[in-house]
Amino acid sequence: HEDHRFMGFGGELSAQITEKAFADLDAPVMRVGGAFTPIPFAGPLEAAALPSDADVMKAVQDLVEF
Repeated sequence: HEDHRFMGFGGELSAQITEKAFADLDAPVMRVGGAFTPIPFAGPLEAAALPSDADVMKAVQDLVEF
């Protein structure tokens, strides 16, 4: 998601999944989020701050290799 990896909706969701379904998980929960910076208005800077398709693919590949 586009929020920070922690202290937001995604961080809370991953924490609850880990707490309640840890025994059923085959791999750890992976989080992909935006950079820890205010979201800029300029297009190129916004693209650099938000997660990209490549970021998501890297997390998936890391998870599959786990």
